[in-house]
Amino acid sequence: MTSIRVTSLVVLALAALLTPGCATKAGTGAAIGAGIGAAAGAIIGHQSGKRTEGAAIGAAVGAGGGYLIGKSKDDEDAERPTAPERTDDTPPPPIR
Repeated sequence: MTSIRVTSLVVLALAALLTPGCATKAGTGAAIGAGIGAAAGAIIGHQSGKRTEGAAIGAAVGAGGGYLIGKSKDDEDAERPTAPERTDDTPPPPIR
């Protein structure tokens, strides 16, 4: 029961640290990766009797991987050209 509490605290602490970064795909990827990694690490760690350590390692690895994937997506978005802004002040034609 104690290891479940510790695992929950680790996951909640990571979520709290990563939540402000969710404004970018890198931050979102890190948060999602940490959650998935913690769950997978807890399951794998449970098999070896070290669920808490497995969850912590899984969360760290998942956060790192998610961040790298999200950062790559952010970089792709930054390279994509945007639509030009309208520069003339003429109103649009009337609707008939």
